Amino acid sequence: YEKIDNMPIRLHFREASVVGVIGSPDQVYEAVKLMTMDLAVHHAPSELQLGFLLEKQKTGQHAWVRWIPHCNHGNGMRNIASDNESYRHYIDYLYQIMVHRYEYSRNNVRPIPHYVVFVLDEFDLFQHPIGRFFSQSASLGFSFVFCGHTAESLPQCDHLVRLKNGEGIVVDASNGNRTQVYTPSYLPDEAAHKAARKLAGVIIDEVGAEQQ
Repeated sequence: YEKIDNMPIRLHFREASVVGVIGSPDQVYEAVKLMTMDLAVHHAPSELQLGFLLEKQKTGQHAWVRWIPHCNHGNGMRNIASDNESYRHYIDYLYQIMVHRYEYSRNNVRPIPHYVVFVLDEFDLFQHPIGRFFSQSASLGFSFVFCGHTAESLPQCDHLVRLKNGEGIVVDASNGNRTQVYTPSYLPDEAAHKAARKLAGVIIDEVGAEQQ
């Protein structure tokens, strides 16, 4: 039992303020797609919100995410930004939540929902005031997933996912750079779109969910 094949790996988003994903554009897209669907099918929208900062030319590739209820923060607004206007609206919205949680947070109380934001286009994120919260965002109920070609292009990460030559390596910087090696799975776009459309029709009636 020293080695068990085909075991799933885990990324502790609740404990990670910043996660990095590096590899070719296609590899990064596949990893983000798998993370998104895995998170969405295992958590209710009241527990988890998903957000995306996308390159404008890649919005068609990510069109399926708009059906996921975790990408909707009410009033018909989606947690998806692909141009300067939608980016400004969404990032200011997140910043207000982070400031509120920072000012009114209670010790050892985890705020919900937890926000996982996939950053595939940085816009001017590092110049925005929200950047001052990156190192402590997990304690405020946020995880930012930065995607790029090299580790040098990303901020300091708690976990780093390296994708190369059909193999994935997860480096846990918070635990002495402990590594997990795995073989990435593949989810066809058609299957992701179908699953997202099915999730769109799921309504969960929950009582007592404390938000923000």
